[in-house]
Amino acid sequence: MLQKTQGIVLKTTKYAETSLVADIYTQMFGLQTYLINGVYKPRSRFPKALLQILSVLELEVYHRPTEGLNRLKELKIHCIVHDLYTHPHKQAATMFVAELLQQTLHTEEQDDTLFDFLVSSILFFEHTPYSVFNVLAFVIELSTFLGFQLYANYHPQTHTLFNLNDARFDASLSSNRLYAAKDASRLIGLLLQNQPFEHKNVPRQTIIHTFETMFRYYKLHLPTFGTIKSFDFLMDTTA
Repeated sequence: MLQKTQGIVLKTTKYAETSLVADIYTQMFGLQTYLINGVYKPRSRFPKALLQILSVLELEVYHRPTEGLNRLKELKIHCIVHDLYTHPHKQAATMFVAELLQQTLHTEEQDDTLFDFLVSSILFFEHTPYSVFNVLAFVIELSTFLGFQLYANYHPQTHTLFNLNDARFDASLSSNRLYAAKDASRLIGLLLQNQPFEHKNVPRQTIIHTFETMFRYYKLHLPTFGTIKSFDFLMDTTA
């Protein structure tokens, strides 16, 4: 059945000489895989430049739920972005976000709220000066849409630590729970509550530990969550 939907490109893989396979998170059908023919041919109807990761597209697709690979009839750009592919820091962030979404978006069900959040985040990254803290805030906020959001009960006066098991901040510790370090807990709490802080005063190692804490948190709630290979590139580029 021919359907129109928007979609976000997460990954592309070359297929044969002129085609590719694209993993696209669609507004109507969740995660879908499309075989796109003729991408590398001269004057292609589907040029590779339109299929960069995190491109937001208007799609007309042949949707067959029982098919492993579906096909496209038409595509065009929905949101024009430039900095994501040309600014070195934003390029690294784009690779990181796309890989994070590959690890976490597996459903084939419609989720308008999640899709709208992703599109608005892509535009935010495009139009806002780069900050690694914005990328970290995205990791924290994405958990809300995946069903395991963090409670925003951080209180700096009580030196609360982030409890990864219960997704909350605790002032008293329990021996059977997993806690983040104090500095990582503070950074997560401040970003979660959107509180201002001096970015330049946050040590690089604290930033790394905070990302790693969130990766452990994701792993607790998504057992299939694996290593984000582009994370090292993100941190190397940010340095």
